[in-house]
Amino acid sequence: MSPGILTLTTDFGSNGPYVAAMKGVVLTRAPGTQLVDVSHTIKPQDIAEGSFLLASVVDYFQKRSELTCFIGSTPLRPRLQGLAK
Repeated sequence: MSPGILTLTTDFGSNGPYVAAMKGVVLTRAPGTQLVDVSHTIKPQDIAEGSFLLASVVDYFQKRSELTCFIGSTPLRPRLQGLAK
């Protein structure tokens, strides 16, 4: 992964270590990446809500941005990952 813009949309919640752990991994592997939090309060396993939020913001990011969505997973065990652009 090369530095650039990476958005994060998850159902991890705002408490707990998961969001920070995921950001730590990204910044270790791609220093200088600009991380943008879309939301981490998607209802657990609500793929429709995550999809709606991603669709709502996708047009506001440059073409080479990576928009990610992790629903029903943890950073160590992804179950569903979405990637746009």
